[in-house]
Amino acid sequence: MNITVIIAAGGSSSRMKGRNKLLAKVGGKALLVRTTEAFLKVDQIDQIIIVAAKKHIESYMQVLREAGHLDKINMVEGGRTRMESVYNGLIEANKETRVVLIHDAARPLVTKKTILDCIEAAEKYGACCPAVPLSDTLKEAGKKGFVKKTLRREDLYKIQTPQAFNFKDILNLHKKAAYRGLKVTDDAQIAEYFGYHVYLVDSDETNIKITTQMDLLIANALRAGSNDTGAEDTFSPSEHSEFFTGGRGKTHAADIERE
Repeated sequence: MNITVIIAAGGSSSRMKGRNKLLAKVGGKALLVRTTEAFLKVDQIDQIIIVAAKKHIESYMQVLREAGHLDKINMVEGGRTRMESVYNGLIEANKETRVVLIHDAARPLVTKKTILDCIEAAEKYGACCPAVPLSDTLKEAGKKGFVKKTLRREDLYKIQTPQAFNFKDILNLHKKAAYRGLKVTDDAQIAEYFGYHVYLVDSDETNIKITTQMDLLIANALRAGSNDTGAEDTFSPSEHSEFFTGGRGKTHAADIERE
């Protein structure tokens, strides 16, 4: 099978006090390098595309060159939004691609198991994303700041990346989304909008997104507690794994009629 990974690296690091988080060190390596290596260690992946803002491309190429990975990836200039950037990556993908994974560059601790599980689910269902059940209680607030209602947390999940899709489907959906001017926060939302059922793949809490300085400290602590094997399964699985093994119904992306 032909599998392509698009790493979205176009963020502004606005909450890092002027520091480019993708060049910050996680376990002694630049965050972007750490993220890229997680996918390089998965033999099933044929192509890696990194989409970045034009002003950062040279610095990203430099750290990848120093790590010996520059000849293994394609660097593509991003767009004005994340959605535009991902689309730029999609149109550069090998046209023989069957499954595409779209991943946040700021998630350097994704495990090999999560990556492989997402590939498998995308092959089976057409659209999927890794998720962990929500452990906190969530309240919906009214206009004056008082609690309006408590949300049922059993039905809520924290969504991560890589999100994986049938390549031709998600490329077509991105084109439709751009035409309609959709504003979305992730690629699964595009699939949902057009009627796809997105399958939730069991992930774990360690697949964090680095947004703040505190996240960077946490990532380094997690990395220090591992055996430094990159994409290998160095972290404990979610205690909620049994919830996912039974499935959540019989109808999924591959079973419904596409628009």
